[in-house]
Amino acid sequence: MAYREPVGMIQSIGVPWLKQSPAHHHWLRSHIIRSVCIVWKSLTGPGLLLALAGSMVAGQAPQGVQSFVTKQCVGCHNAKLKQGNLDLTSLPFEPAKPDNLNIWAKIHDRVRDGEMPPVASPSLTKFTRDSFLTSLSAPLVAADHARFASTGRAVIRRMNRQEYENTLRDLLGAPWLQIQDMLPEDGIAYKF
Repeated sequence: MAYREPVGMIQSIGVPWLKQSPAHHHWLRSHIIRSVCIVWKSLTGPGLLLALAGSMVAGQAPQGVQSFVTKQCVGCHNAKLKQGNLDLTSLPFEPAKPDNLNIWAKIHDRVRDGEMPPVASPSLTKFTRDSFLTSLSAPLVAADHARFASTGRAVIRRMNRQEYENTLRDLLGAPWLQIQDMLPEDGIAYKF
């Protein structure tokens, strides 16, 4: 069977190196598709997730969260009583900030586990609780995914003096190297 020139976009471009075997055209198509996917991912990856998380959290909680907090939580967690050292009347909804995300995640978990609200009110039904959890979890998960997409899961950490000395020994091929005493003391955080 004789090789036929492709009809369509590739032939109409008129570039001689494109007029090759069908295997080459398959390879070219797969690379074009892969390139388009990479560009699409770079345009919609972490940036889109951060934009979505940011648009959902302009300081205001979603409507389902606001109504639940107003009806069920503000009676105890307000500026005057501040039970559990939590004032929900002044707490902004900014899950893009890690500290704020942790507070709202703790609120979500307490309501999910039935710890809050502690007094069973007649207006609190399973449907009300589930709709609150659903409306709260969506922006929290989006912000968490955006954070992981932009920074990764691993936290950047500094080597201690012994690790730094051993790394230099390995890199320089100098097992006799001793610089540990010349480096500043290692800091202690969380007993490590």
